[in-house]
Amino acid sequence: MKTIEINLYSFDELSDKAKEKAMNKYYENEDFYYIWDDAHKTVKEFCDKTIVRTSINSWLEPNLNNIDDNIINLKGVRLMKYFINNFDFLYKPKYLKSFDGNKNHKMITNKTVQSKGKSNVKKYCFATSNIQKETSCNLTGVCYDDDFLEPIYNFIKNPKENKNFEDVICECFYSLKNSIESEIEANQTIESFAELCEMNNYYFTEQGEMKI
Repeated sequence: MKTIEINLYSFDELSDKAKEKAMNKYYENEDFYYIWDDAHKTVKEFCDKTIVRTSINSWLEPNLNNIDDNIINLKGVRLMKYFINNFDFLYKPKYLKSFDGNKNHKMITNKTVQSKGKSNVKKYCFATSNIQKETSCNLTGVCYDDDFLEPIYNFIKNPKENKNFEDVICECFYSLKNSIESEIEANQTIESFAELCEMNNYYFTEQGEMKI
């Protein structure tokens, strides 16, 4: 048996050439599944809640063939009202605070939960507001919800006669595509990779070969 000792370096200790080699090698087989998966869940949730469907070729392309022309061609204030009246997930009651026990009020929801390792049940409640509304992450709870829905929120704030239902929905899918591309690009910078290496305690040879 022969023992060989080698020196290992943190990413910050590598030369610029070794850093580039290490990063390129790491991302060679990286498919960024977690980004695509979260974005896909956003689209799926949106389609489950609306009449919009996706193309059989790609979930990043809308298929509006099943939608009546009287909806496709809605514009301006009529389209704005359609979104508000039919896309009820766009505005959710804002969470205010929670309490122990039960309280009776129309704006308070009472809940019960089994105490861990015990037979007794804990009671609590939380209050929401009908006046204050949430417009953040209203589909799946991740940032891609906001990227996808941004064109709809923008249209509701400023309804334009030159945009119809199809135009706005296509903008939603286009916005999400851009967000995914930007996120992947941001994850492939030297700065981002350096943070990843520090967080996971990755070490390298002097030439940039990873030795976990």
